[in-house]
Amino acid sequence: MELHIGVRGTQREMAIDVDISEDDLKQRVSQAASGNLFELKDTKGRVLMIPGKALGYVEIVAHEPRRVGFGL
Repeated sequence: MELHIGVRGTQREMAIDVDISEDDLKQRVSQAASGNLFELKDTKGRVLMIPGKALGYVEIVAHEPRRVGFGL
């Protein structure tokens, strides 16, 4: 699943692909909102750590299969 993460004080959002469930992600975001560290590992093995108070938003984007051909 793809995530778009907005961090307070920055103009650009971060995009990251993760292999965790939506429920697990929601639980991690709610824990981070209470002041904990928001930590994720992406599909390439990189670790992202953001202080919970710096989170602006987290947008969950479901992967859609790409359509090929003229019948778009």
